[in-house]
Amino acid sequence: MLILVHEGPAGAVAAELAGCAEHCAEEAGVAADTSAVEHWLEHRNNVASFRELNERGLVVDTIEVAATWDRVLPMYHAVVASLRELPEVVLASAHSSHSYRSGTNLYFTFAARVEDKQKMPAIYLECWRRAIRATLASGGGIAHHHGIGRVRRDFLAEEIGDSGVALLRSLKSALDPDDLLNPGVLVPASTARQA
Repeated sequence: MLILVHEGPAGAVAAELAGCAEHCAEEAGVAADTSAVEHWLEHRNNVASFRELNERGLVVDTIEVAATWDRVLPMYHAVVASLRELPEVVLASAHSSHSYRSGTNLYFTFAARVEDKQKMPAIYLECWRRAIRATLASGGGIAHHHGIGRVRRDFLAEEIGDSGVALLRSLKSALDPDDLLNPGVLVPASTARQA
């Protein structure tokens, strides 16, 4: 089922609804009762907590990335295939929440069943590594509106290059000379700082 939610001025929403209905009809789509959307919106966040899932032996997360339309389908297949190579992974899928004329974001969700709880952190990081590397190999961007943060940080140079990271480091230094705001979280450490 494809669920689309349109927001904005009434005229724009009407045009988007008409355009989507036309495209769906061309692909033999059938309109569903709008109560399905209402049900999904009401219950979409009713999930167990990370702690509950971890206690059941599951490692889970959602990784948001983005790509242009010509790259999104190959990226989807590459990320899902890479995650499914891990024997512990029992679920690898994606959904989109923000689409534009140029492309869309994808939220990749994974779940891995890990018998040995000591291995949970390593499996978690390996799932992230696989998803980010497959995204980069497909020409996608490793973040969308959720930004970089600790897990993505060390992959940033692979996306924007050393000069891009140097520029971000210079901006951070100019705006936050004492490194008080999110120290070490958003920009990879310089070689001098790592030494």
